[in-house]
Amino acid sequence: MNCGRCGEDISDHHVALINGRVMGDGYTESFFHCPRCDVYMMVLYHDSFSGPDTKTVHGPLSKTRVNPKLQIIARCPEPTNERCTCDAHREYWGELLDT
Repeated sequence: MNCGRCGEDISDHHVALINGRVMGDGYTESFFHCPRCDVYMMVLYHDSFSGPDTKTVHGPLSKTRVNPKLQIIARCPEPTNERCTCDAHREYWGELLDT
């Protein structure tokens, strides 16, 4: 993973991820922080039930935009559990989570 601003390899600066299952599709949002630029990159993995899987890179993203998401993820006891239905998962993914 490279920073979208300076190009530095930030693979070792993974800060959070959360998995979710929405209407049969699996989603993972994974966040990386660039210490040089103080911005974030986010990778969205979409495991599609009925089509091809995709990986989309977003960023650079500001701390203002990302920090609220990181705070929600930090409240989840099992952020890698796509079937988790805790309050944090519901807030993050919305009421569309499969239960």
